[in-house]
Amino acid sequence: MTKSKKTTRRSSPPKTIGFFKKLKWIFTSNPKHEISKKQFHLDLRKREIKAMERGLKTNVDKLHDHTIKLAKLQKHIFTNHEQTYKELEELKEFHQEKKEIEHVLVKLNHLLGHIPDEIAEEFSDSKDFQKFKRIMAKYIDEYKHIE
Repeated sequence: MTKSKKTTRRSSPPKTIGFFKKLKWIFTSNPKHEISKKQFHLDLRKREIKAMERGLKTNVDKLHDHTIKLAKLQKHIFTNHEQTYKELEELKEFHQEKKEIEHVLVKLNHLLGHIPDEIAEEFSDSKDFQKFKRIMAKYIDEYKHIE
């Protein structure tokens, strides 16, 4: 068996078609026309790829900006978390100290009830008693009415 060689020769246009069809056949069968068509499509694809590259660059820039913002936000959250934790610890300490002050004031008030009357009257007439009343009203709920 022998292999037949394919030829890339152009066939001649049919003789029965009109002038415009012959002209169309010449342009579509012309290798230069095929190359220019392919070149046109390649140029079009090249422009599409460049537009896609610009869009991709824009998206990468936005992603970079968002990454920076996210890092700043994470740092802010961590910093505020540490600060909030410290403030909560200080608040716990304050409440503990307030309870201790209330306890001492109740004991002091109880002791003042057991001192001799002349000393109690002298204390109740002094400026220190007004301070004592303000402190008692501030720290102990049941003494708020004496203000």
